[in-house]
Amino acid sequence: MFFSLPLAFLGVAGVLAAPMPLDSRGLVTGAKANTTAGGVAPLGPSSLDVFPAGGNCTTSWSPAPLDGKVPWNNMTISLMTGQNANMTTLATVASGIDGTNAWATKYTFECPDVQPYSQIYFLQFSNGYDPMASQWTTRFTIASPRGETTPPEFATQPTGEAVPWGNGRLVTDSKGDIPGATKASNASAQGTAAKSAFASIFATPSAAVKAKAAYTSGAEPRALLSAAGMAMAAVAGAAVLL
Repeated sequence: MFFSLPLAFLGVAGVLAAPMPLDSRGLVTGAKANTTAGGVAPLGPSSLDVFPAGGNCTTSWSPAPLDGKVPWNNMTISLMTGQNANMTTLATVASGIDGTNAWATKYTFECPDVQPYSQIYFLQFSNGYDPMASQWTTRFTIASPRGETTPPEFATQPTGEAVPWGNGRLVTDSKGDIPGATKASNASAQGTAAKSAFASIFATPSAAVKAKAAYTSGAEPRALLSAAGMAMAAVAGAAVLL
């Protein structure tokens, strides 16, 4: 039995391999790079992202392999600040996320009010089993609700790397969870909708329209086909040769 699928399907495997921001040395820029194999790979935020306090912050990642050396099915995402060699945890962004789920690789949360408003914040992904396997995004900017920012306090790391940094703090809470942080249902719900949307492509064209609606209403994991790809698949169909 042979299957001939539309070209729209060919990009699925490659989408998860989107490159992370790299510096001239080939390392993840901003936060401390980690080369532990078999774990989650943060894709965003990037150094170009600016999120206003009180607005939505979004993070995304490539999933950890199911056969990885360390389990990633109970992932925690934390908001961090400080220098590379001495990081400070400000708050828990999300917990209880299955980092191996290829259908749920995006999380949106309310960006907290901080001081200073600057490019000195980053996210840490940890699995709850091995601290050495943690992964980090590059430093991104949290701005004032009006978009105001200030440059990082320090231009280089204490160890000499030309990576600007600073020490931030939460304004509303001294330390704790960001609103909705413990509700991992955000990511898992996106994953459920994504699976349903993907499965619908193999049904009728009318079902494909519903799949597109599910996608545009919030199912946006990186492994999911684009809406355009779905429409293409619905029109072309899957030719099954017996």
